[in-house]
Amino acid sequence: MKGLFGTDVNLLSKAMDVSLLRQQVYAHNIANVDTPHYKRKFVSFEEDLRQALEGEDLPMKCTNSRHIRGTYTSINDIKPRIVTEDETTLRNDGNNVDIDYEMVQAEKNSLRYQAMSTFLSRTFGRYGIVVRNIT
Repeated sequence: MKGLFGTDVNLLSKAMDVSLLRQQVYAHNIANVDTPHYKRKFVSFEEDLRQALEGEDLPMKCTNSRHIRGTYTSINDIKPRIVTEDETTLRNDGNNVDIDYEMVQAEKNSLRYQAMSTFLSRTFGRYGIVVRNIT
């Protein structure tokens, strides 16, 4: 997609991939709500993305020794990280999953994904209109 549709569509596609991963993590947390010593997990992505978009100290990907070194990276090089929240405990058995919180986060994430999907669909629809009018 890079180059053909631009950075916005590429970024939106990446955000949708992260949203799918988040949904899997929320489902995993919910499934383990009664598992002793289970620690909730969450997806970390936005801070790394912000740094990449602002060019903060991220090394440039160099494929040749004669390339200029700098602080640019491709959006595709930024990967979401699954982080375990070890610092808290909600129950005596060591589990820290709050089912209400996880359910709300999963629903918010689902709505966010639907909105991104609708926007992406409309964007591609506009490209289709342009292509049909050109040919």
